[in-house]
Amino acid sequence: MAKPAPPGAPRAPLRIPWPRRLVLGLLVAGGVLATVEGAARLFGAPWRPVVEPESRGFDPAEPYLVKTEDSPEGGLTTHLFDGGAHELQIPPKGQRKRVLLMGGSNTRLLPEAFLQKLLNEPGARDEYEVINLGRHGYGSGRERLLFEQALVLEPDVVFLYSGHNEFVEKEYRSRREKEDGEWVRKASEKLRELKAVNLVASEMRRALKDTATMTGHDWEKCFATSTEAQRDEVYDAFRDNLTAICRLGRERGVRVVLGTVVRNMLYAPVVSRSDLPQGSAELGEFRELWARGLRGIPSRFTEGVLPVNSIEVIDWGLQVGEWWEEFYRPPAEGQADAPPYPQLRPEAMDAAAALGRGWPQAPLAAGALWTPPALWSKRAHQIVAALSLVHAGRPDAADHAALDAAVEDLSRAVELAPAHAAAHFSLALCLRAEGEDPERIVHLLDEAGDLDWGPIAGNVRINGIIRDVARSVEGTELLDEDALFRGRARDGLVDFQVIMDANHLQPGAKLLLLHDLAVLLLGHEPGAAPAGSAGH
Repeated sequence: MAKPAPPGAPRAPLRIPWPRRLVLGLLVAGGVLATVEGAARLFGAPWRPVVEPESRGFDPAEPYLVKTEDSPEGGLTTHLFDGGAHELQIPPKGQRKRVLLMGGSNTRLLPEAFLQKLLNEPGARDEYEVINLGRHGYGSGRERLLFEQALVLEPDVVFLYSGHNEFVEKEYRSRREKEDGEWVRKASEKLRELKAVNLVASEMRRALKDTATMTGHDWEKCFATSTEAQRDEVYDAFRDNLTAICRLGRERGVRVVLGTVVRNMLYAPVVSRSDLPQGSAELGEFRELWARGLRGIPSRFTEGVLPVNSIEVIDWGLQVGEWWEEFYRPPAEGQADAPPYPQLRPEAMDAAAALGRGWPQAPLAAGALWTPPALWSKRAHQIVAALSLVHAGRPDAADHAALDAAVEDLSRAVELAPAHAAAHFSLALCLRAEGEDPERIVHLLDEAGDLDWGPIAGNVRINGIIRDVARSVEGTELLDEDALFRGRARDGLVDFQVIMDANHLQPGAKLLLLHDLAVLLLGHEPGAAPAGSAGH
């Protein structure tokens, strides 16, 4: 039995078992965090987007539509870019039918005001509003999340033009997860659901904005060793994402229109693989034939085209800022200089539409769909000159002999390595220059697109998935732009007259696509009447 302490003796400290101390500490910390979080939600400033977080689109906790100090009353502000002037201020839904455009950079660069004009022109009514939610580099994975969040805008129609960026998105996500680690990413996603953490993270991102750098895509490194199963996963995910978007749209009563994508068939494949065994005699023979075949093609037929085309949109005269949007804006009040594309100024849209109605023309001739040649870079002029020779199909005797030898080597190379995308492409280019069967040429180019391990232009397989989903999900509509543009092009060969690089539409092609969409939305059959006849 313990002896009682004598009067006046110091009292022994209270000993609390460590498990109880741990629980008490956690309760206190949780209480402090709950107080801070509650204060942030009740008294904090409206959510302010700053620098685009890398996880946006892969992280459901990162919002695309937020309430900021600049938001219209009852409306929302987009959080698609850097929180600056490029964000949209979207008012609450009114009486007009609301059309959302969704997709990657092609969608972002569509002049939505032109579509709105086409939809409202019949009867001089103000029935439609068009909002462009396109985002550079986005594929179907991030578009799916954006679609889910964009339903709060109460759209009546959503047009999704997607399929160019599936492998772009795959490479970007793989690189980001490799840098961060999967568990770090998941933990950070959960933490950012707390507004207090979100505010701190926003300020940290703001402080790091000036030092952040963007790493370019490394296609060879990412896809050179991919397996068939890994490539199939990308296509399967694309199908799953489109299906989920269409089903959710049907459940919410939204009219969903899927567009097949238009690709530049004369843009060389990005990643080609022979898949022949290393060190094998077949691989050695293939490499010899492949190299000799390329050397044998007269250079003026391939200048700027082979081995991989590196032309960019700026080569066609888009000398604009980082996001390119200035290209579509009319001159400000009192501004003397017009944008470099006068076709897309509102006062000249009708003239551009008239040019579009006059297409097709002889490929690479007057160019109703592209920018004025005075704006082009030297590289654009080189490519147009080379492809003009290719399309002419009338080589002189010396060129014909050189092309015949190249065709023989490249045909044998395709037989040895039927999986090599660039071999198919180069053979098609030679056959086109010789004026051979257009159907065979288009078939070879389509095979080259499907065999590319890092396609950035869409391909037959992508468009097949889009058509399948449109058929399989009840209520989904299809705007088959791939078929429409092939039908308009001579010999079904879509190239630089329609596309600036691998997939970005020329200005007149944008207008033509929007004409097709307006015709569909207004209840007509796209392509059945001249573009621009919507509602007339």
